[in-house]
Amino acid sequence: RWARLRWLAPTAAWLPKHVCVSRDGAHGGRLLMGYHCANKDESVCVATAREDRPLLWAPANNGSRPGGAKPSCRDLPHCCGRPCTGHADAYNCVRYDPAARAFVLAKRASFGTKRHWREIRGVLVARHPGPDLLPRLREFRTVARWYLDREGKAERHQRQVYATGISDLPTSTAETAADGARAQRPAPWQAPRRDSPPPKGR
Repeated sequence: RWARLRWLAPTAAWLPKHVCVSRDGAHGGRLLMGYHCANKDESVCVATAREDRPLLWAPANNGSRPGGAKPSCRDLPHCCGRPCTGHADAYNCVRYDPAARAFVLAKRASFGTKRHWREIRGVLVARHPGPDLLPRLREFRTVARWYLDREGKAERHQRQVYATGISDLPTSTAETAADGARAQRPAPWQAPRRDSPPPKGR
């Protein structure tokens, strides 16, 4: 399917890689794509398409594919800021969270050890306050960075999280109930509601 995707940019023959597509819940009829910018610092960029034309994409904010100079994220109008810089060689998911009324980015992150600067692979989660994503695309702020270490730091030799995806389609009634229960608990990127009671001391 993606082999037929057309890229509405000056270099129409170029196709994005490491993509993740979602619906823009804040603006009906629009799709969002997070993808590898193909620039020198391996950043995440954002493109948009209409739902009725899902194979015709354009970089956000009139951006274009990097040329021979391969600029950094700050030089690209469709790059989503500091949390989006680096490690874009996995699924780069930008989605709208209606409960938080905000946009959420999930991408790969690297964690260093004494042996190597990126020996452990993990996940970075960033939040954009919304509701207008594209005019203020660089307002993403990191809210969480994590990797698997419940079984100790040596767990990295058994398993690592390299990429994450998104899904709003539970496959069973049990999963639907579980998703409903989880929805009652605020996610790390959700700002506390004004009517919420203050947290109790431990």
